[in-house]
Amino acid sequence: MGNKIDEVDNRILIAALSNLSKSYKRQVKSKYIDQLIESAEQVSQHFVLFNLKDLLSQEQVDKVALRLLGFDFKNCHEENMFEASSRIAKEYSSLSNSIEDVIIESKLLWHNGISFYENHRRIIAHGGGFLKITRLQENLNFVDSTINKLFTKLKKSFADIVNVIKSSNEKEPVPPFMEPYWSKLLLEMQLFLRTNQSILQFRKDYDKISQLVEKAYYQLNKTNSIMDGLMSNDDYKVRESIQKLVYEVDSFGIEKYTSEYLVIVNRIASKTNPGLNSCINNFVSVIKAYKSDIDSKLFIPFIKQILEEYTKSFNIPDAIWDINAKKEDVEDAMLQLNNEAIEWDVENKYWSSHKSVFKVSGFR
Repeated sequence: MGNKIDEVDNRILIAALSNLSKSYKRQVKSKYIDQLIESAEQVSQHFVLFNLKDLLSQEQVDKVALRLLGFDFKNCHEENMFEASSRIAKEYSSLSNSIEDVIIESKLLWHNGISFYENHRRIIAHGGGFLKITRLQENLNFVDSTINKLFTKLKKSFADIVNVIKSSNEKEPVPPFMEPYWSKLLLEMQLFLRTNQSILQFRKDYDKISQLVEKAYYQLNKTNSIMDGLMSNDDYKVRESIQKLVYEVDSFGIEKYTSEYLVIVNRIASKTNPGLNSCINNFVSVIKAYKSDIDSKLFIPFIKQILEEYTKSFNIPDAIWDINAKKEDVEDAMLQLNNEAIEWDVENKYWSSHKSVFKVSGFR
C-alpha cells in the first residue's frame, strides 16, 4: 500500500484529515498505517506519515524512524524532506547522526545553482532549493566538527556567488532569476554564521567572511541597509528588506528595529503599493510574537489608524478593491490585528463584528 501516492494525493489526504473530528481520527485503521510505513520509499509517501504523526502510536513512530534510516538522503533533492525528518530524528540519536553525516555531502548544502564543465566553463541554473541549516539545527545537535565542515563548504559556495557578481556587467549581468534565490541563500548563510558564532569565532577568517556575506547581500539587492530597502519604491527591495528584517529580529529582538517598523506601519496605513502584502503580513506576525516587547504607546495610534483605514474596503458592498495586496490576506491580517488590539483596549468595532469571508489556509 502507498507505492502510488504522489504529492497531489498527499495534499488531498492532509486536507481531509484537517476536517476530521478527533473521534473519527481515532477510527483510522492502524493496519493501513503500518502498511504505509512498510512500503514508504518516495518523499511524498513519507510526508503522508509526517502529517499523520498525531495518529501514530509510539511503536509506529519508532518504525518510521527506522524506515528513515534506510532513506537515500544523499541523493534527495527535497529540502523539506530533511527538515521534516529532523523533527523525527530529534528523539532518535542514530537517525540524527545519520542525517548529520549525509548533510555534509548533500548537493543541497549551500546550493547556489552554479556548476562547472570539465573545461571550467561556468553554467548557472536555478535548480531547486537549499538546506535551511539553522532550521535543521533546531532538531539536530551538530557536533563542532560538523559545524566547521559546514563553514568550509559555505565559503566555497559564497566564493562562487561573489565571482559571478564581480564578473557581471551590462552585457552579462547577474541572471535576474538568481537574485532572489541568492538573497535568501545569503541570508541563511548570515543566520548560520551568527547562530554558530561561539564555535566559529576561533576560525581566523570568521569575522571577514561574516562581513563579506552581509556586504554581498546588500550589493545583490542594490540597497545599503534594511531601512534603505524599506523606503524604496521597488517591490522587490521592500520584500527582501522585510525578509532580512525577520532574520535580524529573530537574532537581536524587536526593540532594536523600532524605526524600521515605524516605516512599515506608515506604508500599511497609507496603502503604499510596493511590498504592501509583505508589510501587512510581517507586521501582524511581529505584533503577535513580540507584543510584550513593543512600545505600545508608540504603535497603538498606527494600529487604530490601520484598522479604521482598511474598514473602508470591506464595509461597503461591491466596493472596488484597489489595494495592491491579496484581499483574503488583508482580511485575515486585520482580524488578527484587531484581536491584539482588543487586549490593548483599542479594538475596532467593525472588525470585532466582522465575519470572515475568506478562508486563509494552507497544506501542511
